[in-house]
Amino acid sequence: MKQFLFRFDDIHPFMDKDCFNQIIALSKICATSIMLCVIPENKDSFLKKRKKEIKDFWFILKNLEKAGITIGIHGKNHLLHKSNQSILNVSKKSEYTGLEYKYQKMLISNGLSILRSKGLNPRFFAAPAHGFDETTLDVLKDINFNIISDGYYATACKVDDFIWIPLKTWNPKRFFFGSLNTVCIHLNRHNLKLVYSDIQKIVKDKQNTNFNNVVDNARNEKFLDIFSYYLYCFAIEILFIKRKIIKFIRTIFLLILGKVSNF
Repeated sequence: MKQFLFRFDDIHPFMDKDCFNQIIALSKICATSIMLCVIPENKDSFLKKRKKEIKDFWFILKNLEKAGITIGIHGKNHLLHKSNQSILNVSKKSEYTGLEYKYQKMLISNGLSILRSKGLNPRFFAAPAHGFDETTLDVLKDINFNIISDGYYATACKVDDFIWIPLKTWNPKRFFFGSLNTVCIHLNRHNLKLVYSDIQKIVKDKQNTNFNNVVDNARNEKFLDIFSYYLYCFAIEILFIKRKIIKFIRTIFLLILGKVSNF
C-alpha cells in the first residue's frame, strides 16, 4: 500500500495566519505524518504575508513538535540565487549551490542554532527550491545531520551515510512511483480547503505514515530506487522542455498578433 508524509514548506513567523492555523488543525488528525520546513530567519520578502509576527509563533511550534510534528531546517534566510548545478533538477535556484564549503557550513550551522535556540529539535534538511550540491552534502555529513527530505527514491533509502526521504509530488492526488512519497505543499489562501480535504481523505484511508517509522525502516538503496530516481529525473527534464516550447510558442504568437494589430 502506498504511504504518505505531508511536508509544508516556507514556515516562518510572517507567514499567512490562516495557513498557519490550518497546520495547527491538521496536527490534530495526523501530527506524526507532518513535516514542517522552518526558515530560521526569513529575508525573502515574497514570503512575508504580514507586517507583524504571528503571536507566540515559536511557542506554538514547540507545542506542535511535542504533539508529534517533525521540524526541519529550510535554509537560513531563503535568499535564492540562480544556479544550474544542483544535484536535483527541480529548480534553477538555490540558497546553497555553488557556494564554498565555509559559507555553506555557516548558513546551515547558524540556521540550526537559531531553531535550537527557539527550543526546537530540527530533524531533517530541506533545501529551498530543492537546490543543493555535493558541498552541501559534505557540510551535512561533517555536522552529523543526515536526514534529507528530497529525492525520487521508491522509498526511504540509506545512501552514502544519509537517509533520503523521497519527495515526488506537490499534490496529494498525484500518482507516484514506489511505496512512499512526501507531498510537498505550499499553502496559500486559495488551496487551504482542497489541501485539508485531500489530506483528510488520505488519513481516513489510513495511507498516511509516521516520520519516525519511515526513518527507522529506511533500507539500503536497491535497483528499484535507482530506477525511480532516474525515471523522475527524466520526467522533470521533459517537463522543463515542454515549458520552454510553450513559452516559445506563446512569444511567437504574441509577436505575430502584435504585427497584425499594427497592420
